[in-house]
Amino acid sequence: MPPSPELFCKYIGFDHYGHRSYAPSTPARHRWSNRAVFRPPPVDDTIIQAYNAIKPQLEVLSVDELLGVSPGCPLPESERTRIAFYEILVGGEMQEFIYGAHSRWLSFCRRRERIPVELAEWGHRVLQLGLGPLELNKALRRHWPDRIRFHPSGDLYTKSDKPLWLAPDTLCVRFATHLEDERNLKAHVSALLDEMPAQKSHSVFGVIFSIFHCVIVERTENSVKTTPALRFVPSSYANQPYTEGIAAIARLGLYIDQLKVEKLVAQSKPVLEPGHFLYSFPSELVQQIAYHLGLSDLDAFFMAAPRLFAGANFFRRYPYVGECRLQTVLTLPVLDSENEEDYYDDEDHHYCKRPRRYTCAHHFSAVYIGYDPKYAGSFLETLEVAVNAARGTDVELKCIGDVDSLPLHSRKVRISSLPYHYT
Repeated sequence: MPPSPELFCKYIGFDHYGHRSYAPSTPARHRWSNRAVFRPPPVDDTIIQAYNAIKPQLEVLSVDELLGVSPGCPLPESERTRIAFYEILVGGEMQEFIYGAHSRWLSFCRRRERIPVELAEWGHRVLQLGLGPLELNKALRRHWPDRIRFHPSGDLYTKSDKPLWLAPDTLCVRFATHLEDERNLKAHVSALLDEMPAQKSHSVFGVIFSIFHCVIVERTENSVKTTPALRFVPSSYANQPYTEGIAAIARLGLYIDQLKVEKLVAQSKPVLEPGHFLYSFPSELVQQIAYHLGLSDLDAFFMAAPRLFAGANFFRRYPYVGECRLQTVLTLPVLDSENEEDYYDDEDHHYCKRPRRYTCAHHFSAVYIGYDPKYAGSFLETLEVAVNAARGTDVELKCIGDVDSLPLHSRKVRISSLPYHYT
């Protein structure tokens, strides 16, 4: 605590996401920390013994190894762009009052049953943004073929022994606390495996999620693979939005989506008759057509003739927002306004601090895929994508440079209308 009332008031400020907290300039010795006060809950030795019993089958791996990627191999541009887009989606959601009000007390929750339902719903929502194809547009459609169709009750998040399946028999989530503690981590892995039976025909994935950390688990008939606990939400005073957990969830979502689509293609019956000219289309022309299509149209394109899947799938891996496909992530320049003082909000009638721009914005190169033929396929050299939760969570698009004439009708996409389930 500061040594005087004057210093105490001086150090009241805002964190980088706009929530009331201690000012970033507060000396470390005056910052309150609950880590020394609230220790992780004890875990019974029988639970650790149950975990050790599965050790012959269990491997702790990096995310690369779990997803079958050679360690150290550079990520494809599509994955790097997807991760960057998911970073700012998470950063935007972290501006919400629910996160700011509840997250600072999460360390008090010694058991997962004590996680506030509102915060569990927030976590569920944030996970769903990263799991599956990243397409945000007016329709806000999701394309998983066997999708979950109910809105879970609050008790299902943290109090039920039943797993919360985001994709039936493929991906489930278990909310947890204190994943940074080894014994608690082992207890939650054991509990998840009890909830997540192995399937003979395919891998089953689980995400253990404490908001602060996440663990990815893959189970097959003969093996169990798990990552260590990965930091998920950035620090409230982070200077950049990347965390290992955010990257892992974004990559896992793409990996599962690819498995599901490949299975769907293998099982589907072609719509077109044998001998149709599309079957003899050169792959270069397939890619040129796919270049101009959005995600929904790409799916319809390759479902009509599954042979076209390879050409269309290259573009399915990229994120889509509004009328744009995000191609590459660029460096976000620092503006003088980053260090603006507090401002008075006329609508809410109190002083606020704007969230730091780098927590919820990125620059991308992009391709226009809207329906105006005059601009079809136009390359946008720099597109700023920013997520703003001040009035509901919007994704705002802003062209940088001499491209204002482009008909970007979807310059703002409201995420708050995104359902908690795939529809």
